[in-house]
Amino acid sequence: MIVIYYWENELKKSSKLRYDNFKNNLNKDELRDDEYLIFLSKQFKNTLDFEINIADHCNLNCQCCNHFSPIASETFVNLDILEKDLERINELYGKSVGHVMLLGGEPLLHPQINEVLKITRKFLPNAKLNLATNGLLLPKMDDEFWRLMKEFDISLDATVYPIKFSYDEWEEKAKNYGVKTNFSHTSLSGRAEEIKTTYLMPIKDKATFNPYQTYAKCAHANTCVVLREGRMYTCSFAANVHHYNSYFNKNIPESEEVSIDIYENGRKEIDEFLKLPNKMCAHCDIDGYIYDMPWGVSKKDVWEWMGK
Repeated sequence: MIVIYYWENELKKSSKLRYDNFKNNLNKDELRDDEYLIFLSKQFKNTLDFEINIADHCNLNCQCCNHFSPIASETFVNLDILEKDLERINELYGKSVGHVMLLGGEPLLHPQINEVLKITRKFLPNAKLNLATNGLLLPKMDDEFWRLMKEFDISLDATVYPIKFSYDEWEEKAKNYGVKTNFSHTSLSGRAEEIKTTYLMPIKDKATFNPYQTYAKCAHANTCVVLREGRMYTCSFAANVHHYNSYFNKNIPESEEVSIDIYENGRKEIDEFLKLPNKMCAHCDIDGYIYDMPWGVSKKDVWEWMGK
């Protein structure tokens, strides 16, 4: 395809290192043309889009959660660290910060959620901000929360689960406060569902897979980028796998092994890191994805992340 040939040449011109790495390690014959084009497009991102876990734990605990929330210890984002990190991101990227998701776990569990909103908008004045929630704590949010959501132009994204909760009522109330909303059954972009389902991406104990192949096929890599305590992670699995290791006594690469320090590196180094695979990629069975599983509450069984 002419388009592929063009983008390959552009990649070679922009980064000989990345071009050579993928040329030598990626088997394009195992990729569909659309998969390969999506991979190439991620090599030319000119904005930084990322997520922040406001709380790692959750009050709903879905099985197969790719943030490992059912087995996470109670963890809230530290406001001082958040402020420092976002100030650094603003210093490095400025208006090039594109889309930022505030999520979890369940972000509304944070006892200072209003302060989180203030800090985030203060240092990311031009970013598109979304707050992703399961919605269950919306009835407990005070008037200041709703005022800040509207004033700071933060969209309320609620995943509609098959549980007893009046999502329609709270979507209407949010709109009455002047807050933008997106209430849907799916947490996967581009997938329309009648009812919320679950998907599983198996993780293997040993480094089994070609990390370049995994990265190229992965819908999370350099898309679900995570900022956590001064470090940037390529995906939510890498950023949260320490909970999996701790709960099941596993040894998947985590923390410094699969992230980059935002204080010791500049924008160029961070961008290059996000566009290449890391050690976690060799543990992800990208071809073993299981979609459209019935949604359910986690039993904290290891199969929910390893597969059966």
